[in-house]
Amino acid sequence: MHRKTRSALFVLAAISVLLLFSSCTLWNGRTNPDSPPSTREYYEGTRGVEARFVRVPPKLYYYAGGGREDNPIDIEVEVANVGASMARGGLYLSGFDPNLITFDDIFIDPDGAGACALDVGNLATGRFGAVFRCDGVRIGTSRSGGIDVRIENLAQTIDDVFGTHISSKKLFTSPISVDFSKEDSGWRSEISFAGVDYEYAKRGRLFLSLFAGLDFDRYNGLEYILAGDTYEYPGGETALHTYTGYLHDWPAGLDEIRQNFLLTSCYLYTTYATPLVCIDPEPFNEGEKVCRPRTITWGKGQGAPVTITSIYQENTPLKVRFDFEVRNVGTGKIFDPGYIEYCSPYFPGRVTSKMLDVVYIGDVRIGTASLIEGDPRLECSPDFKVRLQNGVGRFTCSYDISRLRNLKSAFETPLIIELWYGYSQTDRRTVTIKRIT
Repeated sequence: MHRKTRSALFVLAAISVLLLFSSCTLWNGRTNPDSPPSTREYYEGTRGVEARFVRVPPKLYYYAGGGREDNPIDIEVEVANVGASMARGGLYLSGFDPNLITFDDIFIDPDGAGACALDVGNLATGRFGAVFRCDGVRIGTSRSGGIDVRIENLAQTIDDVFGTHISSKKLFTSPISVDFSKEDSGWRSEISFAGVDYEYAKRGRLFLSLFAGLDFDRYNGLEYILAGDTYEYPGGETALHTYTGYLHDWPAGLDEIRQNFLLTSCYLYTTYATPLVCIDPEPFNEGEKVCRPRTITWGKGQGAPVTITSIYQENTPLKVRFDFEVRNVGTGKIFDPGYIEYCSPYFPGRVTSKMLDVVYIGDVRIGTASLIEGDPRLECSPDFKVRLQNGVGRFTCSYDISRLRNLKSAFETPLIIELWYGYSQTDRRTVTIKRIT
């Protein structure tokens, strides 16, 4: 089956399998869509997309002298979005000896191939600036089918990639402004946030759309797009896939052999939080106030493997300062989202520290301020990339109180934060294979 067709079928399976699993055993920790709305706890927890083996035969037999039909192997896997963000990613099956086992969905390229990455250089001024760079991948010589078209024609790419999950017309209320040019290092694009419908864009839609040019099929991946466990999709979406293959070329002199299987899920995800904070234009006035600055902490997470654990607030007459602490509380690894293609175990190169433990400050703003030019998000340090050390990262943002002019009383308002990142998680199984002559 053609790789793109296979990917489309796998995404379709995410929708149909959602209905199937409403009557089956739920993933541990996900919301039961049949439970009363008053008992559902959305937007909490510390998990995102999880993949697992559903059916792996504990023991197989190799019939010496037999063909493919005599030595089949089928491995069924499942991927579920049990967190609160929309996700796009890929599944990869590896760890087995390709000289002994061949799967229809997996092609081992002896020559290797290059990967594509988004080197993001701007995210803090109402524009998304990045260089789309591909190493060793043929981009194409015409503008009819190359990777450049995926970036320049962003609206069409979004609709082609995401189908019913994300609509470019709903995401951007006005035509997308894309400044596009060719450089020696790749294709540079500058995309304006003007015209974004933020209510529709939150919880991953804008983030995934800006990274629509990436390709999870490139390294033997099965691409998936799954809605999270939210009010729109109670229980989240789930997809199933069966890897079909066969045994061959048994090692001489052995009657039994053990094979390992590693299932890797690599995906893009967001963490979204909206705590109430106190804005006090006169912090040194000891009079009666409806609120005072405080430290905010979370014990249940925000429905994602990367969690904002605390926000320390300090008010001055000129600015409000927010100190954020972010932690990787999941069981997987954080990837710079621009390098998520490198997460595949079939990537021919080496994953470097540059590609790991990087979280983007996708959005941070006060109250009703929106992601449009002229009314930008808060100023932050670092401006948009946070690197975690030992699973912990910190950044600081400030809000200019001078815009409040003559307002003297303190008030509470939402502080809206959205973090963007790539994430990987694995599952393992071992199978014993015996030879029968």
